[in-house]
Amino acid sequence: EPLTDPCGTAAYLAPEVLGPLERGEPLAYDGAAADVWAAAVVIFLLVKGAPPVAAASSRDPFFDLLATDREGFWRGHAPFAPSAGAR
Repeated sequence: EPLTDPCGTAAYLAPEVLGPLERGEPLAYDGAAADVWAAAVVIFLLVKGAPPVAAASSRDPFFDLLATDREGFWRGHAPFAPSAGAR
């Protein structure tokens, strides 16, 4: 059954949670998938010392890069970008 109540902060909210909230649409999302997104943000924080995005929104330049240009996203977070052989 989909979840309908958001919880968390913008930096940790998955795109499928934050997007409908920003657009004023009804919210229904998979909690497990949203938790995986949040866990990935925590791992990124542990490795880099800063969140990968301020919010999972197209208004965030790093999130926009993540959604449209992953190479550009990693260049923006260099020197923490994975090497080509690690992908």
